[in-house]
Amino acid sequence: MKEKTLKFWLYFIVCSALVLVVGLFVLVAFQIVQIKSLSREKTQAQAKLNDLAESEAYYDNANSYVQSNEFVEDYAREALGLGKDGEENYN
Repeated sequence: MKEKTLKFWLYFIVCSALVLVVGLFVLVAFQIVQIKSLSREKTQAQAKLNDLAESEAYYDNANSYVQSNEFVEDYAREALGLGKDGEENYN
């Protein structure tokens, strides 16, 4: 009986260790998949952030130009056909 009990416990410990190792392997594999997914999302978010930064710079420049005297003069010449004294009008 003692030998049967010993074999049972040895079998139980080996099976438990095997289940634990397989469980840990599955957990690590799942974490690796999550890390890759998050890395992909980070790359996409960084690309979108870069695009938004470029757009912001473009609109900041456009806003500065629209608020400048140069824009007012260009608009007066091109859209309204006006010019400074002494300039010839080609419209």
